[in-house]
This record gives sequence, C-alpha cells and structure tokens, in this order.
Amino acid sequence: MRRALAAACCALALGAPLAAAQEADGPAQAPTHELAPAPPPPSRVRPAPDTDEGGLWGLSERAEQEARAAGTLERDAALNAYLRQVTCSVA
Repeated sequence: MRRALAAACCALALGAPLAAAQEADGPAQAPTHELAPAPPPPSRVRPAPDTDEGGLWGLSERAEQEARAAGTLERDAALNAYLRQVTCSVA
C-alpha cells in the first residue's frame, strides 16, 4: 500500500510540471519519456524451500518454534517496551 501511494505521489509530482509546460507551449506534444512502471506489491506467498529466501523463512520459523517451546519470558519492562515500540513501527 505504501509503495502504491508513493508511486502515485511521484506520478503526480512529475506530471504537474509537464502539464503546466505543455499548456504554456501551446498545442499538446507527445511526452519525451515514459514513467517506469510501479514495482509489484510484496508477495504474501511462502517462497519455495529450495531458494535462499525460502531457507531464511524455514530458519526463522524453526527459531520461533524453539522460542515458543522454551517457555522463557523476558521480564525487563524497559526492554519489553522498546521491543514493542520497534515491532509496532515495523508492522
């Protein structure tokens, strides 16, 4: 969503001066360059396990399972507050 919004803002920012220049020049002229297509949205599909990204997904999944099974809980309030802030800003 953020990428699409950023792409739309860039298109508007680049298109406004071109439109103003065309109005000032008189008759409409063909644009001299094309805008690059927006990048595709990130995929939410799990990558194939035989790829580098798939291997990272597998490693992180195993680490999460081990952390859940360990049953340990960090009780430092300042650390928990910091981690909550970082996690919420990333999500």
